[in-house]
Amino acid sequence: GQRGPGIESCRVALSQTLSMLFDLIKGNLENQLYIADHLLVILAHVSNDKMAANVARELLSSNRELQETRIGLKEINIFAIEMKKVPMNSMYLQLLQTCCSCLGEGLPKNQEIVYSVVFEENARDILIEFRTSSESPKIASFVEWGQNTAIYDLYVAPHLNKGYLRGEKLCSEGPVPLLLTWSPSSNGGKSSPSKLYSRELVPLWEAFRAYTASPQALMPSLSSKASTKEERKTSKKDQDLMSQVDGRNTVCEFFVAQLQVSAEMCLGRNYRVISQLEKVYSYESLVTILKTSSITATSGSDALKRAAAYLLQTLYVDRDPQATVQLPRLTRTLSEISRAQGVQLVRPAGNQFFQFALVQLIISR
Repeated sequence: GQRGPGIESCRVALSQTLSMLFDLIKGNLENQLYIADHLLVILAHVSNDKMAANVARELLSSNRELQETRIGLKEINIFAIEMKKVPMNSMYLQLLQTCCSCLGEGLPKNQEIVYSVVFEENARDILIEFRTSSESPKIASFVEWGQNTAIYDLYVAPHLNKGYLRGEKLCSEGPVPLLLTWSPSSNGGKSSPSKLYSRELVPLWEAFRAYTASPQALMPSLSSKASTKEERKTSKKDQDLMSQVDGRNTVCEFFVAQLQVSAEMCLGRNYRVISQLEKVYSYESLVTILKTSSITATSGSDALKRAAAYLLQTLYVDRDPQATVQLPRLTRTLSEISRAQGVQLVRPAGNQFFQFALVQLIISR
């Protein structure tokens, strides 16, 4: 970016103005509607000023009227354009997430626009592609489900090979190998898969092992003063390594945000979006993330696990009504009162109760 006292003064003034705007709209729905008329101006500054992102997030997170009347195709297209300019910026995905729901309720119109513009028309240029592959090697320790234990015998064993237990092949064939890839032109090629990982298809767990690595531990000489020629060479190598670690962390944070916005697009049983996303994120792949994250417990895998669990919930677990509830009768004859049944706990009917047994097993362990 440009430098100089004039430019810096403008940036300070902008940041202070945005800070004042944030204070004016925080919790004030009426002021939010006034400021929303200038939402496109605020979005233009998101990549340069974190306070602009805070203002946009406050506008979008709790004002349903604003969401329904001021967010449309034009605004979502602005997000897509900015995401192309600044690749792998998870902040834009977090803002898109707030566009898809308000106070825990899905907004179908916005969900479908976000899917159409970002996940369909511009996916190749913006998003990380999520793949499964039967050719990738499997790690034996990830296959262990606790067979022959009391919990396994309770939740899973009685329901195998009966056609209603989702993902039952994971017990016999092991987890699904998961791969990531993305546009090689990301950030001018600096964030391409081959640049960061020396391969075009990156195994998911290789990416998130790097995400949990400590840059300070990898680069002990970076903090010391490089005085000699040899020390300066070492420092340059460390700086390159730090840049690589930062790039890998950015990829992981972006993928977690991508899972989260995918989950928000399904919130409230948006079946149009669900029918498309189930082609991308299979039930088996999401359960694999939960299972493998439980074994490789790290800060990076925890963030991934939370996002995958949320997507699993909105895309699969909550996609169908779990029970049929009969509305109560307001009047009865006297002869019916003695025969009236007691209150029954609501639960899924028939074998539907057991379809998510593998998820129950993971939770119980």
